[in-house]
Amino acid sequence: MALDMKAAIAESFNSLVRQRGIDKVTVKAVIEDCGISRQTFYYHFQDIMDVVEWCARQAVERMVERSLAAASPQEALAELIRSTAENYSLLRKLMSSQRHEQIQHILGEAA
Repeated sequence: MALDMKAAIAESFNSLVRQRGIDKVTVKAVIEDCGISRQTFYYHFQDIMDVVEWCARQAVERMVERSLAAASPQEALAELIRSTAENYSLLRKLMSSQRHEQIQHILGEAA
């Protein structure tokens, strides 16, 4: 159940970032969008940047799993490119934020 709640919070966060940009996403906005309490949010995450880090790690993990399951190196590379393309708008919003240096560090660690 905890992983499902983390995923629900992350999904809400990603949706809000796509709509507003990360600089305008607050814990309050996420909990209202998810319909959870502040206590529930803080049980799963320390802050918004912790959500960013968790999302990055999950995305990299999924991308690597799909790439490793590919039948050839070309298909693996195609999967990496497809994953990046699917998340391009989200990545652009994250990297254009005021926290871009911190986000860049998180993305580098996740990979």
